Amino acid sequence: MCNELSIGLQVVWHVPNADEIAFAFEIFDELVVPTFDKLEALLGDDVARDATWRNDFCRYLSFVRDAFSGIASLAKEEATEEERKVYYATSDLAYVTFCSSVLPT
Repeated sequence: MCNELSIGLQVVWHVPNADEIAFAFEIFDELVVPTFDKLEALLGDDVARDATWRNDFCRYLSFVRDAFSGIASLAKEEATEEERKVYYATSDLAYVTFCSSVLPT
């Protein structure tokens, strides 16, 4: 991975230690799991689906979605060159290599 961009900036990544990762999971357990339970409860057959229900459902769903999208950054998975080609060929995201000459000098 490139740590120095061609424009003279150096990127220093923070790598969490075991205590920080455990704390992240503790927050997840204390905040996300109960919110997910509330979200599931809103899907019950006996729940009136009024404006309050819609508001709660949207808030809880957004919270849980954001939490799950952030938790993925804890798992490091390396893709093969072939897998990356497939990802970029089927993605709307542009393929950019920061270590190449795409950045101005």
